[in-house]
Amino acid sequence: MVHGSLSPTVSACNVLYLPASNRMNDVVFMQKVNWQNLLPDYTPFETLDADFAGIETAHPLMLQTRLTDGVKRLLSTPSGAGAMLVTAPDNNSYYQLISDAVTQQNPDIPVVLADNFTPLTLFGAVYPEKDSVTTSHQVKGLIHKAQNGVLIVSLSSLLSQFTCWPTLKSLLLNHQLSWRNADERKFTPLPTPETLQVKLILVGDRGLISDFESVEPDLFSGLCLYSEFEQDMKLTEENFLPFIGSVKWYQKQISESVLNQEAIYSFMRAGARYAEDQNRVWLCPMWTKQLLAEANYEAQGESTITEHHVEAARTARLFRESYLPERAVEDIFHGQVFIDTEGEQIGQVNGLTVIEMPGHPMAYGEPARISCVIHFGDGDINDVERKAELGGNIHAKGMMIMQAFVSAALNLDQPLPYSASIVFEQSYCEVDGDSASLAELCALVSAFRMCLSASALP
Repeated sequence: MVHGSLSPTVSACNVLYLPASNRMNDVVFMQKVNWQNLLPDYTPFETLDADFAGIETAHPLMLQTRLTDGVKRLLSTPSGAGAMLVTAPDNNSYYQLISDAVTQQNPDIPVVLADNFTPLTLFGAVYPEKDSVTTSHQVKGLIHKAQNGVLIVSLSSLLSQFTCWPTLKSLLLNHQLSWRNADERKFTPLPTPETLQVKLILVGDRGLISDFESVEPDLFSGLCLYSEFEQDMKLTEENFLPFIGSVKWYQKQISESVLNQEAIYSFMRAGARYAEDQNRVWLCPMWTKQLLAEANYEAQGESTITEHHVEAARTARLFRESYLPERAVEDIFHGQVFIDTEGEQIGQVNGLTVIEMPGHPMAYGEPARISCVIHFGDGDINDVERKAELGGNIHAKGMMIMQAFVSAALNLDQPLPYSASIVFEQSYCEVDGDSASLAELCALVSAFRMCLSASALP
């Protein structure tokens, strides 16, 4: 099912803001914002990057203070919490950075990654000697390699092999690991349990952590610390240079080419779109390395990567992902979807739908026409999307708020002798979001205004 959130399409953005007081009789002002105000502005940092080429590379962990603080506390407490949960995508790029965080705190301890394991490879096993029932040999697992160190465990693998968790939990609490027989069909003498001192770092996204917590309710009550790998960051004078240094660090992992100042700014503008905030930058290592790799491809071995190379990489990616958006535009040109862009229409407004298609890597916009029809009735506002079960819960809530707003704004002693029907024309998927309700309000106000003006005529 396709989900869309709607907002009116306007040439300039009109932003409402309230004065400091919250009294009901305060005046609400309108502040007109042009499109330049919606773009990232890096001029306040120009004095910081005067010697751009001389900015040293910096490890991305300098920007992950929550993660590094959690790792530091995990390693510095011999007793207490022996594990830490880290919210991060299940990807080797994040595992490597988490491993680096441990190594930076203590380079002398082993760090072992368990991203794809079975109970035997994780805990080891005892195998019988050939043609013998009294002798056996031990094969150690990943947990033994992490003795006096840290074991980084993928939550997705742990949930798929959940029988491993009781043993891991027992190890955290008692520091004892019992050996198991590799072949349960044969008798094999087992050695005495081993004493192991291992710290665990469990890595997974919020959905995996939520599933894990549902079966382990004591997760956050002292058994585990918690930290996050931040995906974006607000840009300030304090972290501006470390951020540029981290981009240079990623670039050094790819090639010897260097990025100039304009290329870095282009990279930052691209990240602001993913962060959906002009004041923030994107920190995802996978996205960073992919964009840099494509920019290096565009540079074709040149010693300097410029803004042109970064923009060419972004354009090429947009071209590869633009099949569905282009089909949507073609439907309008071919007359299959009706959108009027000239003149005026009473009770109609053009909206921009944000489409999130399963299996498609990016959200894209499609225009849609919202129309409102006023007719004699009891003052009710009929939401066709909700009655057709195509409206989401947030949209349904927004429509109820909209009806209350209209009633309060008109300040009538009795209901109007009119009813309204609002619909997204040629919409065949679920509609949701507050902005969808706002677009419908615009159509409703237009239709009501004309209706009230006509009723006032002699």
